[in-house]
Amino acid sequence: MVAMEMNASKRTKVYQVWPGKNVFFFHGRLVCGPDPRGLLLTSISILVSTWIFTIYIANDLQNTSPTVVITICFLLTLMVIINLILVTAIDPGIIPRSNEQQSSVEDIGSSSKKVSVNGVQQKLKYCRICRIFRPPRSCHCALCDNCVEKFDHHCPWIGQCIALRNYRFYLTLLTTALLLFVYIFGFSCRRIVERMSGSDVGLFGMLGSFPETVALTLFSFAAIWFLGCLAIFHSYLTAFNQTAYENFRNQYEGSLNPYDKGIISNIKEVLIAPLPPSRVDFRAEVIPRWSMEDHEMPPPWLSI
Repeated sequence: MVAMEMNASKRTKVYQVWPGKNVFFFHGRLVCGPDPRGLLLTSISILVSTWIFTIYIANDLQNTSPTVVITICFLLTLMVIINLILVTAIDPGIIPRSNEQQSSVEDIGSSSKKVSVNGVQQKLKYCRICRIFRPPRSCHCALCDNCVEKFDHHCPWIGQCIALRNYRFYLTLLTTALLLFVYIFGFSCRRIVERMSGSDVGLFGMLGSFPETVALTLFSFAAIWFLGCLAIFHSYLTAFNQTAYENFRNQYEGSLNPYDKGIISNIKEVLIAPLPPSRVDFRAEVIPRWSMEDHEMPPPWLSI
């Protein structure tokens, strides 16, 4: 009984001993990237833009109900924040590490092997860090220190990998954020036009009289261009079932893409198909495999 209690007391959760660089919240329920600075900057930009629009612009428009304008802006902002949280906190598709004691390529005989995907040969590379052959379309993210399934890219503005399980939320984040800043830009321009037409204040005079409106107009214009380019690029990737990582490496140049099922089917796969479950249960209990009698470092944990 005493031994069982001692063993139980040594049990811990996977997220507490996970060797990657992720940051976990709510006892492993939320899986975030290691660097929150990009996420913090993005969140502040969205919230401050909405605050300036609500306080200075929405209440100063002619022949327009401020309540309606503010409500629509609030709903758009809420949609952006929800998608931002989903992209940031959902396991993007982290692949479990192996418990096998394979420290070199010589132990497994080869650094790669091939599998057939829809009749096309695909190379599986061996990851020395995770000690696994990565599945097709996977990549080891150096920033998060994980192999990630259907890796697209690591987004610095969110601080998280964009991959198999959070890519659709990334697309909806781009779409809703683009709509929000188009909305803000349109009404900001309208306020500038109304103020200039109702007085002798020129465009440069607006900088002194209404600096917040001019600043928000310029910022939202830049955001529209940035988000618009990303939205167009990822719409193309979605239509042809590619990832940004594959596109940058010209992986299918001159060869067949075995994952391309046609535009409609590709879109359905990304936006509608059920999300696969997480490969790692970060809240599962583990028993550290450590013995003071061992001379070699054992695997970091043993899942129950």
